Amino acid sequence: MRLQRSLAGTWSFQLDPEGILDEASLHPDRTITVPLPWQAAFPELEQYSGYAWYRRTFDLDEAWLAGDLLLAFGAVDYWCEVYVNGQRVGEHEGGYTPFRLSIRHAVRPGENTLSVRVYDTVQRAITLPRWREDNAPEPTQPPFNAETIPHGKQTWYLDASGIWQDVMLIAVPPQYIERVHITPDIHTGAAQIAVRIGGALQGGTLRASVAGQTAEAHLEAGQSAALLTVSVPQPALWSPESPTLYEAVIQLVVGPDQDAITARFGYREITTHDGYLLLNGQPLYLLCALDQDFYPDTIYTVPSDDFLRDQFRKAKELGLNCLRCHIKVPDPRYLDLADELGLLVWAEIPSWRTFYPKTTVPPSALHLDDAVKQRVRDTLADMIARDYNHPSIIIWTLVNEDWGTALLLSAADRAWVAELFDFCKQHDPTRLVVDNSPCPAPWGLSVHVKSDLDDFHIYTNIPDAAVQFEEFVEQFGQRPLWSFSNTGDARRTGHEPLLVSEFGNWGMPSLKPYAGREPDWFGLTSWWAPFEGEPGHARGVVQRFEQLGLGAIWPDYEAFAEATQWHAFHALKFEIETMRRQPGIQGYVITEFSDIYWESNGLLDFARNPKAFHHRFAAINAPDVIAPHLRRFAYWDDEIAPVGLHVSHYGPGNWSGVAVQAESAGHTLAALPVPALAPGEVADLGAVAWPLPAVQSATEAVLNLYAGADGVALAQNEASVLVLPSAWRQAAYG
Repeated sequence: MRLQRSLAGTWSFQLDPEGILDEASLHPDRTITVPLPWQAAFPELEQYSGYAWYRRTFDLDEAWLAGDLLLAFGAVDYWCEVYVNGQRVGEHEGGYTPFRLSIRHAVRPGENTLSVRVYDTVQRAITLPRWREDNAPEPTQPPFNAETIPHGKQTWYLDASGIWQDVMLIAVPPQYIERVHITPDIHTGAAQIAVRIGGALQGGTLRASVAGQTAEAHLEAGQSAALLTVSVPQPALWSPESPTLYEAVIQLVVGPDQDAITARFGYREITTHDGYLLLNGQPLYLLCALDQDFYPDTIYTVPSDDFLRDQFRKAKELGLNCLRCHIKVPDPRYLDLADELGLLVWAEIPSWRTFYPKTTVPPSALHLDDAVKQRVRDTLADMIARDYNHPSIIIWTLVNEDWGTALLLSAADRAWVAELFDFCKQHDPTRLVVDNSPCPAPWGLSVHVKSDLDDFHIYTNIPDAAVQFEEFVEQFGQRPLWSFSNTGDARRTGHEPLLVSEFGNWGMPSLKPYAGREPDWFGLTSWWAPFEGEPGHARGVVQRFEQLGLGAIWPDYEAFAEATQWHAFHALKFEIETMRRQPGIQGYVITEFSDIYWESNGLLDFARNPKAFHHRFAAINAPDVIAPHLRRFAYWDDEIAPVGLHVSHYGPGNWSGVAVQAESAGHTLAALPVPALAPGEVADLGAVAWPLPAVQSATEAVLNLYAGADGVALAQNEASVLVLPSAWRQAAYG
């Protein structure tokens, strides 16, 4: 039977800057926690590029040596060689995906020594192809171009090198179950279970069981794969509201040997139809936030399951139904908990180059080496292989904002991205695929070529650029031509759901959770604000508050930080309501879920502490929303403010007999009937005339809005304006 144990813990560690050490000449001079990036363990190594060695011992008794013994790594960034008892047992390239090595031939009963040689390099934010893959590397460099490896946003923030996910020993029989992929059908209850067999391939009997239903297959000698189908009558469907999970138990019997594993999955279907996102056949409004998936003390490594569970609970409190794990492959525990708690996940390939300065590069230089393309394909295939069974994952992104490609200028890149789309669909037809998640200037307009979703990014300061944001949303909601390539090679259907897949606003973090002191992560300098004291540098915010004389407005930094958080809330509220008035738009992605280093635009701070508006955000970030529309945000007190009202209904069930009630200062101004709405519909209710109260000084007036039927509240919101005494008008205008 299968045995396994983690090798997490304290390992010996030694740098090898010249790349000259071998397994026999090691003399480790310090220790490191595994898993953990070496930048998190040793801050002085934040800019270190080169080789490092890990070493530890482990004991084995005879029970572990009856069959094969696998050494499984969750993720090692970026390239590594593995030695057991001085014998080289394998290598791996790729910093985000798992790999296994058979080490039975190299181990013995009792004590064994494991050594891992790792190479990684600090990336640059803007990289050009300085040499091709077939150029000879320097003697101390690895056999690949280290500037074009998939690295995600390590450049943007901190690099994460070394063993950053768990390491496991797994004892298996001579023939064992290597991988299980489960494809459920929500309409029939059938679950297709694809099993890959590893080891001796002697044949045997394969059985699968789900919810008391079983299937069996006979394996011939040499057979490495089998497909079984188990049908569950009327299965409970997986959704954010009801994240029901099933367990498939797969058993392999070969004579006296047995192997068994359990694989979790959910009956979940994600599709599109006529511009709609459909989850289990019902319209889904994507309420998503961009999650960089970095952590203050551990960079890439998950601090604990409790930390993840807490942040996901807060995500649901904020009304989110999805997290876009941004150009990074998360730890499997991230996806396990998303499955359990009911959070959708939009997953992405880590980018292999940030972006080209396209205006200065000739089109002939805008090429992707075959080796780079192969790395991207391998990374995507490994992501799908590892994460296929997670019902939480609904979308794969291939490229973000044209980072690593030049889709507007390069026909070759456009053709390759279309091919990569097809490659992804062949490996995983159960999920939606975004070819390139594009953005406008200043990086240069990027476009779609072939995509299941028509998404686009927009960043505007509110209120300064409120008109610009409204114009963009109105244009985008009409499905403009500019989001896809216009060179004749786009594969657009015209029915892709529209998503505003990045937008956001800044709100400074409170220092109260840190006893009023700036946390250590404030010290990180962004690549585009390299000098301390610039706006992109978090360190010194209290001093800058004082130096800029902001104490004349706010009593202290904490009051200022809270005000910026409420400003972020009102800016997001304006943007969300603008999008919810557009029937064509089917969701959005807020930048971002949490602050990170020098970015303070999170719904939570970097340590996942709530911000001031936490308790109010779910009212505007919900499947059912009342979206008011104000012509102005300041009035005299003798004016009447017209407030346009829309309702956007994406919650369960049809709306019938629903009315929206508008109240001000305890008085009901109107009760507007809502036409019968099916999920996925938006209705314009017209406008409410709002007589403003007489005031003696500048005062905020609030219009409370409630949608309900038969005494059941379905949605609520508010609109607010600044009211000025009309007596001031004569003083102001004479």
